[in-house]
Amino acid sequence: MDEQAKLKAIPKTGYQFKKWTGDFESTKNPLTIQIISDVFIRAIFEKVTSLINEASGSSQYYHVPYSASYILYFDTGKLAEKLAIEAYNPFGQLVIKTVVTDNKLSVAHLDKGRYLIKLDKGKVVQNLKMRKH
Repeated sequence: MDEQAKLKAIPKTGYQFKKWTGDFESTKNPLTIQIISDVFIRAIFEKVTSLINEASGSSQYYHVPYSASYILYFDTGKLAEKLAIEAYNPFGQLVIKTVVTDNKLSVAHLDKGRYLIKLDKGKVVQNLKMRKH
């Protein structure tokens, strides 16, 4: 039984693939594995929480409901090569400073409350307001 298998995890609407667990650990999807015996593999998915871009200066907040992952997805029209992200708490303290290439940000470590999110796409800077529940 020495065969190759290609596994593809297909999430339901509102979810995204996170990783494979079991006899093979990976974040690749699809995943090609070499099977030499019986294997156990589980696809792990996470709920998607989306932020839709909005003009700067609005008083509306993006609500981030409870989720095990607390991953924010920024709809920038296309995948940015580099998206610089800064997050500030209500006291103006910088609580996140990072650069991402996949338009997503984990806010799991942040306390509940309101935050200002600054997205810097190089030539365009956008400010978003977020409320984490």
